[in-house]
Amino acid sequence: MLGFSVFGPASGAAPQVWIGYDDAHAHLPQAKWVQSIKGARQGFLRVADAGTALEAVACGLGVSFLPRLAAAGDARLREIIDDLPISARARSVWLLSHVDQRMRASVSVTKDWLMTLPWDDVG
Repeated sequence: MLGFSVFGPASGAAPQVWIGYDDAHAHLPQAKWVQSIKGARQGFLRVADAGTALEAVACGLGVSFLPRLAAAGDARLREIIDDLPISARARSVWLLSHVDQRMRASVSVTKDWLMTLPWDDVG
């Protein structure tokens, strides 16, 4: 499981503007969680991926719901909510490949590398 939390910029007070996801990505669990927050104000920036959201938060443009694996180790960010319900804090990670491709070295190496990552324990 890939763990998520809310992050703001490390310096100064966290802006009360949410950096959300664009309409094409509104179906993602992290996008739905942000949309469900009562009183959350969508900022002027709506993004298509977590990497762009992370950079926007680091620049002080707002707060966002980010993967802990990427954001927790970034000194430009700080976690501002850590008591989210389990249903909001994690999502499954999948690696899909065609049956004919499963023995390819690139697929095997990717699977092996993914297994070495420090996935969050959210249970």
